[in-house]
Amino acid sequence: LSGGQKRKLCIGLALIGNPKYVFLDEPTTGLDPLSRRKIWSLLLKKKKDRVIFITTHYMDEADIIADRKLILKDGSVRCVGSSLYLKNHFNMKYCLEVETNDANSVENIIKQYIPEVEYVDNKTKIMNEKNNTSESDSVKSCHTWRLPINTSNLFPPLFRELESQKDRILNEYSLNAPMLEELFISLDREKDIKEETKSSIHLPNIETVKRPNYIMAGLRLTTYRLRIYLRNKLFLLVGILLPFIIFLGILYTINESIEKTPFTDFKKKEISSELYKNQQWNYDILHSNINDTFTNSLIEQEFPKIDSTMSSVDYYSESDMNSIGQSVYQEPYYVSSFTGLRHMNEYVFRVFYNDSMVHSLPATMNSISNAILAANNINDTIHTSSQPFNHVNLSEISSSSFLATLFISVGIGFALSFYGVTAVHEKKAKLFKQLQLNGVANISYWISVLLCDFILFLVTFMSIVLAIIITKFTPLYNIKIIITMLLYFVVYGFACLVFQYCISFMFKRENKTYIFYVLINTVPILFILYYFETSGLNTFSENDEAIQLESLSDIVIDLIVPNIGFARLIKNVMILGMRHKVFKYELSFKNIISTKHMISVEFVGTFISFLLYSLWLRRLNKKHNNPNRDGVCEITNEIATRFKKELNEGDSDVLNEYKRVKNDDIAHTIPIKLVNLTTEYINIDFKTYDEMITSIRRKNASKYGEYHLSEFGSKRVAMTAVTNVSFGVDKCECFGILGPNGSGKSSLLNTTSFTINQTLGHIYYDGKDTLDRKGNEIALGYCPQEDTLWDHMTLFEHIEMFLYIRGYSKSQSKKLANQFIDYCRLRPHKNKIPSELSGGTRRKLNILVALCCSSTKLLLDEPTAGMDPSTRRYVWDIIKTSIQSNKASTIMSTHSMEEAELLCNRIAIIVNGKLHCIGSPEHLKMKY
Repeated sequence: LSGGQKRKLCIGLALIGNPKYVFLDEPTTGLDPLSRRKIWSLLLKKKKDRVIFITTHYMDEADIIADRKLILKDGSVRCVGSSLYLKNHFNMKYCLEVETNDANSVENIIKQYIPEVEYVDNKTKIMNEKNNTSESDSVKSCHTWRLPINTSNLFPPLFRELESQKDRILNEYSLNAPMLEELFISLDREKDIKEETKSSIHLPNIETVKRPNYIMAGLRLTTYRLRIYLRNKLFLLVGILLPFIIFLGILYTINESIEKTPFTDFKKKEISSELYKNQQWNYDILHSNINDTFTNSLIEQEFPKIDSTMSSVDYYSESDMNSIGQSVYQEPYYVSSFTGLRHMNEYVFRVFYNDSMVHSLPATMNSISNAILAANNINDTIHTSSQPFNHVNLSEISSSSFLATLFISVGIGFALSFYGVTAVHEKKAKLFKQLQLNGVANISYWISVLLCDFILFLVTFMSIVLAIIITKFTPLYNIKIIITMLLYFVVYGFACLVFQYCISFMFKRENKTYIFYVLINTVPILFILYYFETSGLNTFSENDEAIQLESLSDIVIDLIVPNIGFARLIKNVMILGMRHKVFKYELSFKNIISTKHMISVEFVGTFISFLLYSLWLRRLNKKHNNPNRDGVCEITNEIATRFKKELNEGDSDVLNEYKRVKNDDIAHTIPIKLVNLTTEYINIDFKTYDEMITSIRRKNASKYGEYHLSEFGSKRVAMTAVTNVSFGVDKCECFGILGPNGSGKSSLLNTTSFTINQTLGHIYYDGKDTLDRKGNEIALGYCPQEDTLWDHMTLFEHIEMFLYIRGYSKSQSKKLANQFIDYCRLRPHKNKIPSELSGGTRRKLNILVALCCSSTKLLLDEPTAGMDPSTRRYVWDIIKTSIQSNKASTIMSTHSMEEAELLCNRIAIIVNGKLHCIGSPEHLKMKY
C-alpha cells in the first residue's frame, strides 16, 4: 500500500464499531486532493450524533468539515470560533486573480467599484530565467488583488465589467474566497516578524568545490560513522560492554577451575649405582671375553662398596646365581647380574635385573658405560638422570579449554552480527542511496564501512585481551600467544566483515536480519567445536599426511565460513599454552606457527577468504549499485509507434512537451530530460499460486496496478508504474508532479533518482544519459517521502557531514551548517537527533540535506507533507530562494494544489502512470 492508502485504512479502522467519540490526528496527511475530499465527505456524513475531534495542518480541511476551529500558538489558545466569525473578526479578504499584461488598467476598473482594493505581489513565485516551454505565447501574466470581505455585494457589477473586457485588456479571471490558512500564517508569524526585523540572515550559497578522492572521502565518512556507533547504546552494550563482562566472568571461572586441577611436578633425579648401596651386584666372568680390559678392580671401582673394604660385586656364573636365588633368603638383594662380550668394536652386555628395583637397569648400564670409558683411559664420566612427565588430569583441562574457546568464539559472533545488520539497514533506509546521490563513490562508502567496523570490532577483541590479562588466564596468558592472536585478528576481522557485507545483499527486508546474522555467526562455530571435541581431533597430529589433509580441510572451511577460523585458532593456541605450562614446551614464534599446529594454516585460509569475498563484494556491488542496463529494454518500432499514437491522441501540451524534449537531442540545453520513460516492477511476491497463474495469463492490465505479463524485454510478470513519460526541466525552473495516491509520482522520482531502473526510455542530466554514467558522477539533491536520516546523528552533524564529504573543509562545513540552521530557524534543534525532532523539522532537515548534496538539480518528493501552514510557507521560501540563487532545475511531487500553484513554474498531472496535462498553473486553470 502507498502512504495515502495506509491513511485511508487507519481512518476506516477508527470508524469501525459506530463509536460516539472519534479522535483523528491529521487523518488526511499524504492524501491526494481527490482522496482528501472523499474523506471530508465521509466525515461530514458520519458526524451526525457523534463528537469528532480532529487535528490538521490543512486549513481548508478545518474550514470545510469543522464546525468550530481552535488555533494553538506556543501551547496557548490564540483564537476559537466558526469560520465566518474568525474571518470577519480578523478582517480577512477575497483574492481576485486576473490574467493580464495591463495590470494598471485592470486595477483602475476594480477601484471604480471597490476603492479599498489592495494589489498583492506574488513573492513566492519562482522567476524562470528561460521560458522555453510548450505553452502558447498568448498566455499572460497573472496578477492578484485583495478585496475586503464586506464588499462582496459589489462583486456582481465588477464581474460584469471584467467580462466585457475579456480579450481586450485581460484573458481570464478567478475569485478565491478568504482562507483560514492566511489567518493561521498571520497569527503564527507575529513573533517571527519582530525577530526578522532585528537581523537579516541569508541562505548560504553552495559553491562547486573539488571533491575529495575515493580514499579521503571514505576517511571523512568514517569519522561520522564512528560517532553513530558510539552513540548507539544497544551496540555499546551488546557489542562491547556485554562481551567484556561475559569474557571476564567466564575466563575467571575457567581459570579457577584450571588452577585447582591436581598437578604433580616431578623433579629431576640422578640415576647411578649409588642408589643401591649395601646391595649386591654380580659380574659373570665365566661367560665374558672382556676380562683382560674389564678387570675386577675396574668393575669394583664403578660399583659402591658395602663397607669401606668389602666389595658389593660377586663373580658367580649364571647357573650359580640361579641356585643362589633358590636357596638363600637372608642375603642382601642382588640388583643385577651382567656379562659382557666384545666383537670388533662392539660391546654386547647381557643383563639380568631385579625388576622390583625401579632404577636397577639404568643404574647398571650407567656403571658399565663408565667402566668402558675407564678401560679406554677416558677420564670423562656419563651422568644419567630421570624426570617423569608432569602429571595432570588432561580431561579436566580439555573440558575447560573447550568451554573457554566456545564462549570467546560465540561472543565474537554476537558482536560481529551488528555490522552486517547495519549494512542492510543503510541500504533499506535509502541512506546509502542518499550518499550515492551526493557523489560518494561506492568504493569510498565501503572503505568507510570496513574501516569503521574494523576499528570497533578490534575494540571487542581488545576486551578479550583485557579479560585475559585481568584474569591471568593460564592457557593464553603469554605475550607471544596474544601477539599471534592480534596479528591473526587483523586478517580475520577484515575477512569476516567483508563476508557480512556480501550476505547483506541477500536481504530484501530489514526485519529479522539480526537473528539470521547471529545464527550464521554462531551455529557453524558450535558445530565445528563439538565435532572436534567428540571426534578426538583436539590434539595435534604428527603424521605428515594427516597434517596435509587437515590443512586442506581448514582452508576449505575458512573459504566457506571465515568466522570459524578464530574459534580454531583459539583452540590451537590454548593447547600450546597448556603444553607450555604442563610440559614446559617452548613457545617461540617459530614453534607457534609450525605447520603441525595449524596456526599458519589459519592465517593462509583466512587471508584467501578475505581476497575471495572482497572480489565477490566487488561483483555484488557492481551488479546492484553501479549503473547498468540490466532489465532496460530498447524501444522497438512497434512500441515507438504505439507511444506516438498515444501522444497524438492525448493532450496537445503533453505532445508539444515531447517534441520540445526530442528537439533538444543535439543541443542538450535542457538540464533534466525524461524521454519515453517507462518503469515496471518485476520483483513480485505472489501470495497464492492462483494469483501467479492469473497474472501470467493476463497480457495487458485492464486496471492500473494489476499484475500482468510484461510486453517488454524478458516478458516476466510485472506491474506498470509509469508509462511513456516525457518532459524537460529548464534552469531555474520548479516542475511540479501532481496526481492521486498510487498514480506513479514516487515511482517516477525513484526512477529519476536511480533508486530503481527504468524499463524503457532515457533520463538525461546535462545531456548525459544516466545509463552511461560512471559510478556516482551525477550528483543530485534528493528529498524522498520517507526520512533518510541516521538515527544517532544530530541535525547539525547531518548538514555538516554532507558538506564535508562534498569537498568543503571541516571549518567551512561547520560555518555553512550554522548558516543553514540560522536561516531555517533551527537553532533550538541543532543538537537533537531525528527521534527528538518533530515531523516538520525532520522534513526541513531532509530538504537541507538535498540542498547540500546538489544545488543545481533537486528532486523533492512531497517535501512539505505533514507541515503546518506557516512552516510550509517558510519552506517554500527556502526552496524558492535556493532555486533562484543557484539556478536549480527542480522536480517536485506534491498533493498540495496551493503549493504547486505558488511554487511551480509548470505542473504535470499524472494519472495511472501517464501524463494527462502539462503547463503553468495559470495556463491549466484557464484551459480547464
